[in-house]
Order: sequence, then C-alpha cells, then structure tokens
Amino acid sequence: MTPMTPSGSLPEDIARRNRELEALNAVAATIGRGADLVTTAEETLGAVCLLTRTGAGAVYRIDRDPGSLVMVAHRGLAPEEISLLRERPLAGSYIAEVARSGRPAVNRMGERSPRDPRLRELAKRHRRRMQIAIPIPVKGEIWGVIALLSDEERELDPDELGLLESVARQVGVAVERASLLETAAARLRRLEALREIEGHISAQLDVGELLALIACSSLELIGGRRAVLYLSEGDTLVPKAWHPAGAAFDEARIPVGAGVSGTAAAGRRGIVENDYAGSGRALPALAAVLARVMAQPLLLGEAVVGVLTISREAGMAAFSDEDLATLGDFARQAAVAIRNARLLAEAQQRAAEYRALFEVGTLIGSTLHVERVLDLIAERARALMGVRAAGIFRLDESQGRLVYERGVGLSPEFVRAVRIRPGEGTTGRAFAQGAPAWSSDMLGDLGISLDETTRALVAREGYRATLSVPIVIKGRAYGVLAAYWWEAHEPTAVEIEVLGALAGQAAIALDNARLFEAAEVRAARLRVLARLGHIVSSSLDTDEVLGAIARAAAELMSAPAVLLWVADEGARTLTPRAFSDPRLAADFPVLRASFDDGAVGWVATRKERLEVPDVFADERFIGREWWRAHGLKSYLGVPITVEGTLFGVLGLSGAEPFDLGPDEQGLLDSFVAQAAAAIRNARLFEERTGAYEELAAAQDQLVRAEKLRALGEMASGVAHDFNNVLAVIVGRAQLLLAEVQEARHRRWLQVIERSGLDGAKTVRRLQEFSRVRRDQPFVAVSLNRVVEESLDATSMRWQEEARSRGVAVEVKTRLAADLPLVAGDAAELREVLTNLILNAVDAMPQGGTLTLATRRADGRVELLVSDTGVGMPDHVRERIFDPFFTTKGPQGTGLGLAMAYGILTRHGARVTVESAVGRGTSFRLSFAASDLPGEPRTDAAPPRPAGSLRCLVVDDEPEVAEVLGDVLASAGHMAVVVGGGAQAIERFQAERFDVVFTDLAMPGLSGWEVARRIKGLAPGVPVFLVTGFGVEVSAAEMKASGVEAVLPKPLRIQDILANLAQVKENRP
Repeated sequence: MTPMTPSGSLPEDIARRNRELEALNAVAATIGRGADLVTTAEETLGAVCLLTRTGAGAVYRIDRDPGSLVMVAHRGLAPEEISLLRERPLAGSYIAEVARSGRPAVNRMGERSPRDPRLRELAKRHRRRMQIAIPIPVKGEIWGVIALLSDEERELDPDELGLLESVARQVGVAVERASLLETAAARLRRLEALREIEGHISAQLDVGELLALIACSSLELIGGRRAVLYLSEGDTLVPKAWHPAGAAFDEARIPVGAGVSGTAAAGRRGIVENDYAGSGRALPALAAVLARVMAQPLLLGEAVVGVLTISREAGMAAFSDEDLATLGDFARQAAVAIRNARLLAEAQQRAAEYRALFEVGTLIGSTLHVERVLDLIAERARALMGVRAAGIFRLDESQGRLVYERGVGLSPEFVRAVRIRPGEGTTGRAFAQGAPAWSSDMLGDLGISLDETTRALVAREGYRATLSVPIVIKGRAYGVLAAYWWEAHEPTAVEIEVLGALAGQAAIALDNARLFEAAEVRAARLRVLARLGHIVSSSLDTDEVLGAIARAAAELMSAPAVLLWVADEGARTLTPRAFSDPRLAADFPVLRASFDDGAVGWVATRKERLEVPDVFADERFIGREWWRAHGLKSYLGVPITVEGTLFGVLGLSGAEPFDLGPDEQGLLDSFVAQAAAAIRNARLFEERTGAYEELAAAQDQLVRAEKLRALGEMASGVAHDFNNVLAVIVGRAQLLLAEVQEARHRRWLQVIERSGLDGAKTVRRLQEFSRVRRDQPFVAVSLNRVVEESLDATSMRWQEEARSRGVAVEVKTRLAADLPLVAGDAAELREVLTNLILNAVDAMPQGGTLTLATRRADGRVELLVSDTGVGMPDHVRERIFDPFFTTKGPQGTGLGLAMAYGILTRHGARVTVESAVGRGTSFRLSFAASDLPGEPRTDAAPPRPAGSLRCLVVDDEPEVAEVLGDVLASAGHMAVVVGGGAQAIERFQAERFDVVFTDLAMPGLSGWEVARRIKGLAPGVPVFLVTGFGVEVSAAEMKASGVEAVLPKPLRIQDILANLAQVKENRP
C-alpha cells in the first residue's frame, strides 16, 4: 500500500497502519455488540473518519420508494449542513452517483463544486476541500453511502480505496445486523401491541363500539394519517367506522373490485399502494387526498366480512411488507371479533323479539281489551325495529279507506288526517296484496303511488322509508302494521319477519275481540231465547225439543193431534219430525213434502197462518184416510220463524174447527215464538257440540303431529350414520347374491337385503317425519304379500326365540284370495306390520296365538292383526301412538307405534284398536283400494354396460368405500378407492378416470367441492354424489355443481350399474 502523504516516511506508515487497525477493531466491536441502527451507524462513521483522517461525514440510507438518500448518522457537521444534507435526492448529487454505481469515489471541491449553490456556500464557509463517498453493500445490494468531508486535499491510492471498501463491507454487516435487530424489536413491539389490542377487541361486544375500536387500534398499531373500516353489504363496501373521527366517509361506498379496498375484497388478499395517485387503482374522489394506501380484507373462511384501510400522507414513510403482514394478523382477529359481536347482537335482538312476543301473547291471553293489546304492539314494534314511529291501520268499510287505529311517534294531526286507499302507498299495497310492502324513499319511489293529499301529509310529517305488513284474520286482510324511518332504509329479512310476527299477534288480538263481541251478542240472545223456551224445552237435544214442543202445543191448544214439520228452505222441503202422540206417526202417509205440496207447503211458502175447518172439503190435503182413521177434521197450520227464517210448520189437527179468540191467538203466537227459540237453541247446541268435537279432534291431531315432528327432527340427526351402516350391509348382501346360487342361502341373503333396504327407507321416513307431503309416489301394493314378507322377516322372534324360551307362538293367517291392491309403499307397510307383530309377540310372554287376516269390507281393504296377549287398559290404549310412550320399561323406546301411525296417516288408512286386559289386542287397518301400477320388482338382473370403466371412489368411511369399490369390480370395472377429497383431486390429476363416485359429507373438501374441481379439470367426466343425508337436489342445482345424479345410501347395485350403463352409452 502506498502512503497517503507524499513524504511516505516509515513512522507515518506505522501510524496509518495503527489507524486502520483501530478502525477495523471499532467496526468489529460494533458488530459484536449488536447495537441499534443509529448507534451502529454513528460508531462505524467515527471509525471511518479516524481511518481517513477526515473531520466530518455522514451515513445515508437509500429510500428507493420516494427516491432519496436519508441521513442516518453524522459527525463533525455544522447545524446548517445537517439541515441541508439530511435528505438528498437519489439523482443529481455526488453521493447519489456512488449509490447508483456501487463504487467509491473522491471529489475535489476545486475541480467539481456542488451543483446546489447553498452547498457551495457551506463548503466554502467550512473550508471543505475534498469529498470521499464509499457505498455500503448489504446482501449484494447498495444499502447506503458513507460520505466524508476533508478540509485538505490528498491522494488516495488503490490500496487505501480497497481498504475503505473492505471497511464499508464490514459496516454493511454491522448495518445488516442492526437492521435485523431493529426489525425484530419492532416486530416484537408490534406483536405485544397487537396482543394488547386483541384483548381489548375481544372484550368489546357492542358492534358499533367494536368497529370504532378496530379502526382506532389499527391506526395506532400501523401508524398513518387515517384508518377506515368498511363492511361488506352485497357487492358494496360501506364505511362503518373511521379514525380520527370527523372525517366525512359515511357516503363513500366502494364497489367490490374498485379502488384499492375493493380490489383487496375481490382478491381476498392485502394490497399496498405507496403511490396511490399513480397506481391505476385510485378512485377519482380520493386521489387528491390519499398518497399511500394499504388495504387488508377481513376474512372468515372464504367470506369477506369487510376491508380495513390505512392511509398515509406524502411525507410519511412508505408501507412495508411487515406493515401488511401485521395488519393481516390484526384483520383476522378483527373479523372474528366482529362475527362474535354480531352473533351476540343477533341473539340479544332475538331475545328481545321473543320477550316482546311473549309479553304481547300473555296480554292477549289475560285480557279482552283490544286497545291495550294494540298499544303494546305498536310500542314493541317501534322498540324492536329501532324506529321513531309505528302505526296500526284498520279498514273503515264505510269509507273504503284504511285509517289509523293506533299511531305511536306520529303527530296527532297526521294520524287524524291520513286516509289510505287499498293499493295506495306501501300500506295500501300490503293490504291489497296480503304481503309485506316497503319503500326506502316514499316520496322519491316511482313504484309507489300516492294521491296529492297523502303525498303532502307524508312530506309534512317528514318520514322517508316505510315497511308495512298486513294483519290477516282467517285469510282476509283486516288492517296493516307499519314502521317508519326518517332516513333512507331498506328493510332486512329479519325486520320483515319481526314486524310480521307482531302483525300476527295483532291479528290474534283483533280476532279475539271480534269473537268476544260476537259471543257476547250470541250469549245475550241465547239467554233471552232460553227464558222464552224454558216452558216447552227441558233439553237441548233436537229430537227431544221437537217432541216437547208437539206435546206442549197439544196440551196448550187442547188439540188431539199435533205434527211438527222441520223445514229446509234451501231444498224447499218439509219433513215430519215430531208428533204429540207417537201412535199418530205409525200410519202417517207423508214422509216428505215440498213447499209446493198441500196445505203445509202453502204455510211454508207464504209463512202465514192457515186455518181450515174441514180438511175433507179442501183439495190441498192428501191422505184423507189418515185423518178419517184418527177422527180428525180441522187443521191449523202456523209457521215457526225467527227473523224471517223458516224453521218449520206447527200443524194442529182437531175434531172440531179451531175457533181462537184474541187471547188464544196471542197465547199461540207467544208459544210459537218460544218454540222457535227452543228449536234454534237446540240447533245451536247441536252445531256447537259438533264444533267442540271437531276442535278436540283437531287439537289431538295437532298435538300428535307436533310430537311426531319433534321425533322426526331428533331422528334426522343420526340418519347419516345409519345410512352408512346400512350401505355396508346392503352392499355386501347384494355382492353375495351375485355369487351364491344355493336357494336357501339366497333366500337368507334376500331377507338381509330387503331388511336393509327397508331400514334405509325407515331412515328416510325419519328424515321426513315432520313433513306433511310425500315426494315419492305410491304404487299398488299387495297386503297379502306384505303379510307374508313381514312374517318371514320376523320369524326369528315369533318362532325361534319363543321356542328357545320354552313357549309357543302360533301364527294363523287368513288371507283373502281376491284381495284388491292398495296404494302405498311396501317397505313402509312392512315396517308397520313388523312393529305390530313384534309388539304382539312381546304381549304374549307365555305364548299364544297371533292372527293376521285380510278381507274386503265396505269397498275397502282391511288388515287385522290380533293377539291373545295381556291386553291393555283404556288409559294405555289411548296413548299407544304417542311418541316416547312405552310400557316395556328401559328396553322400549316408545317410537314404534308412533312411526307406524305416521306411516298409516300418510297412506290415508283408518286405524282402530280394541283391547281388554287379559283378552288380547286387535289392530284393524282399513285402506282404500287402488288401481295404481304394481310395485316394481327389485330382484331383476341389473344392467351391465359393455366394456370396462375406470372409476374413482371417494369416501371417508373405509367400509362404505370398499363396498362400492367391490360392487364396481364385480361388474367388471376398475375401481380406485381414496379416503378424502384432496387425495381424490391428486389421483385424478395423475391418472385417467371415466367416472367419479364421491361422498357428500367429508372432512376437508366436501363432495360438492370435489365435483366442482373434477369438472374444472375434466368437464366431460361424470360425477355421482353419494350421501347418507336426506338431501333433495334439483336438476338445476346438480347441473350448477357438476353432478350428474345424487345416489342415496345404501346404494343398490341395480342403480349403480344403471348409471354406469348410461355413462357408457353417452361416451363418444
């Protein structure tokens, strides 16, 4: 190395060497100590200044995003130099050239002065003669520059420059280590801050306050000028919280896919734009106010809850990858917190709704004052909907307008003035259409019609949005329940549901009030009628009342014969129903008369009294022999009417003409009025008794149906597991049937197969237990065959097991040879009969006789199942079809007969049960005969497609997958079995397959997802979905998901091979 001074004396060389060693030692010490970046830069700068004997200098870091050199440390610079040199452009400066070239350089001020006149002035003032710049490399790139200033000029030979480069590389190592330490420390500080913030967020359960806390905390965590939290509403991001407060972001809605925030939501990944205006994603409205933007989506699985956006001004540091990662961690926690807060808010809202409905329901049940109920409904509607006002309308039939019955939160003037035509506004539309109607902007909605008067009233009241729900009583709209917002608002499904529930309660209250008023009027009338009819009526039985009237009339009017005719004005007929003396009825010649026939018809038609002194002289009378035989001659006919309605005709017959004075006529008129009241009372009692009996029957059926529905809901939860078990049993049985030829063994296997398939149908019925309709059509079924197959399936219990206990159960069958078929499902009927047979066996612990008989009866088909067992008392017999009711103790479930009852109900069968303790039990099942086509056979040879197919079988249940694989292999196909969706996709990508069978419910990828991915890889490969759940999928849904068919478990070989045959036929 050549000396730095011209003299080149040995002492100077030694001194220089010492400085070099000191500098290198200082740098090494700094590296070993692991100081922070600024301390490292300052200490290494001091070492380099010592080495080069320069009195001043600085260390710069390259900031590439804005394109500048930023001072990290300085030494020996004057304050004005520090101020001017703190940040230098990455272009157009001396040190910038070194940063770009990566090579050290020496600049003599006399030869090349700074371009900036201010720098020239400072160099002159502080006698800066020479400038040395050495690049600092870090990991192969220039991290920064060491800039040195000397007040003397001297030559630096290549060795010295090489030494400086070596020192600069060591400085780079120190800087790298300090940067890593600083990054780690910063990351640790952020993690600690993140953990603390997450604790605050997790503890906050109010949605509004939580959103504000998330926006504030994210800005504190990352740093910046502003943070905005957007939530997803359909395809739009809506700002819900921002920090600092006061920024006008409430109208800044962003479509998904637009801007930085919309792009982050669409792509479900974070985005950083440190040059927002020039990024290509800038929204025109925000380009002028935002410089740097970072957006991170809030994800729950694949769902985008919202987007968290942080912005910085131009003078702030650029966002880094570390910032984006930290915000991503925070966003994940924020998404979970928002979900939890929403769930709590929804639960609280539901609880409030239920409390309100319970409160209203309780009041309805405890009072008949409809005004109190309506007041409460209006108040609860306003509270639950969070609105300023709510109202209840009723139809004023005299005006044909809807008027307010109640208005809460509305001005009294508005409530009094509003008159709504049906069809007008949301209220009139809801009333006319019988369905909810709403508008987010009443006065601006072109689809809402309002007359000028109503429009002016709405504008004066000031509300903007409305939701109206009809109040329907027995299928007829009575009124409307409405809620009002003073700002634009689109009602949610929950709000519509809540208001609808309250409208239903209002309907109940109004209907109760109507019924109460009607009952009060009716009771008053009945009390009057009862007092008037007490003389002639001691019973409410119609026949007894009619007989009492006839006898009382005969006694009152001293008439030897009185006949009471009952009128049917609709049919214009009269029927003789009661005689004062039963002997008069024995030979009476007329069983029914028309309003156009004879004297009694004349009275009925004109509703006038008819008095005939001599019936033999009047052509209107027929059957004169009867009159003559009983010594009768005169006739007095009186119509029995109430308010113009003809109840009948009271006919009095005598030996002498009836000569009634005024008093007698008045007495007769009074009696007839009482008789009319008595008849009407009897009819009302008869009708009410029938109504009560119908109501009791309906209530009993409703309770039983609800119990069955609850059973269905419980059973559907385990149906999937049952189907998987049955899939293995049925599949193996069918495979064995294809191999076994011995008749006896084949019969056993067919019993197993049929029982398994019946079990599968039982599972499906359990899944449908709460449903009223059927999705599978009935076919014609032979009850005789059902009996034979059920006995065959249960023979182990009534034959082998009974024999093992030392008792004998004798089975007798009487099956009609010409028995008509019935419409039904054979498997379901076998289940019913199996249950009855097993119950009968259980009821004969000491043995006995089980009888099964079929016959025709009154145009129907009957099946009788009777036993000679222990029998049942009446209180047990009345409950045998209730779910969970059992007399068998712990081993009984109480489900068998409940399920049987549900099946028989679906088949339209009549069920009667006769039982007596110690005398056995008989079940009589009556079915309508059917002309439907017969039940399809299940033992036909399965279709076998020509050629072999490569089949991929996917199921997380190994036993089920193996059965399906064996079925395919037995038909000559190649089956590859995998245990999950991910394995299936990998195998499909690696090999060629002609068809795919995939289970629906699997961990990881579901069957739907497997189907979609397979179709994405090979659209022409058919995919069949196999499921143990009772799912129903339309053709459109299957097509959209890439599924050719949904095959329920347990699978039948015929169904599998039929589908494969179709696949083979469709192949090109």
